[in-house]
Amino acid sequence: MKKVMLLLAAAALSFTVACNNATEEENMDHAGHDHAAQEGHDMGAANDSLVLGYPDGARVFFPNLTDGQEIKLPFQLQMGVEVMEVEPAGALNYGKGHHHLIIDGQAMDKGTSVPFDATNIHFGKGQTEYTLDSLAAGVHTLTLQFANGAHLSYGEGLSTTIKVVVK
Repeated sequence: MKKVMLLLAAAALSFTVACNNATEEENMDHAGHDHAAQEGHDMGAANDSLVLGYPDGARVFFPNLTDGQEIKLPFQLQMGVEVMEVEPAGALNYGKGHHHLIIDGQAMDKGTSVPFDATNIHFGKGQTEYTLDSLAAGVHTLTLQFANGAHLSYGEGLSTTIKVVVK
């Protein structure tokens, strides 16, 4: 167990140093995605409670959307979490993490690194609001996925999926 904890600490430290050495402009693109933490930063023992454990009763939700709601773009999307705390990507702290929005996708398995692509929008600066402005008209699913500081998913237990109808 000591070796696992040392490996986790070393990986987190190198991840944090790499993130802190990049400029803000290098880490963020036009939509506010944090690209400092790229895929492949698996912190080792992904089942360790420090890395992927979270308090009982924690949940994520959309405060201003209901399943099946019709929306007109641009739409100011709100992202909520209970029992957990939102913090920027980088550190691995129990009970903390940040949001990801998965458009027309599903919840990610626990310990899976959230990809950096057009379907998975990262909020690595700790954002809790986002302007949806580029969805085609029609029915879409929006999945809110909470992940730790290394963008490793907390799993289905800290995700929620709803459908929206874009007019």
